[in-house]
Amino acid sequence: MAETNVRKAVGAIIGWKGDPSSVLLVKKVKTEDIAKMDVPPEWDIPKGGVKDKEGDEEALWRELREEVGSDDFRLVRKLPFRMDFPLPSGSRWEKQETTLFFLEYEGTHRKFKPQTEEIAEAKLVPLGEIRELVRYETTLEAIEETKKMGLL
Repeated sequence: MAETNVRKAVGAIIGWKGDPSSVLLVKKVKTEDIAKMDVPPEWDIPKGGVKDKEGDEEALWRELREEVGSDDFRLVRKLPFRMDFPLPSGSRWEKQETTLFFLEYEGTHRKFKPQTEEIAEAKLVPLGEIRELVRYETTLEAIEETKKMGLL
């Protein structure tokens, strides 16, 4: 059996110390690593590929600075589950395996400033509104599992 071409990635489910019933989401409008193209705007958790010679935590902090424009977070724990999903045709990879972390945003409620063209906006969203914004079932399941663990 041929080895699958897998993109290694990291992602963060982020709660806010000021309101534990909120999660930080980003609005992606472009992909850089997968197919280098514009995409229909989509809300998701901050996540992205691990670059050569980067460790998972190093990649996580880089992605947060790029996609959210802040590093005012406290790493609480690595989560005991991943988000795995196939990637679209035209990608360099067949699937993505995303190692997940739970973090707590320690800043004040403010406007975030993404530092990449991939992300149009980042904001804290009440848990009750997540399903209205996020269309990826894998993301919704990861948030639900994090809630079951008592972290949100």
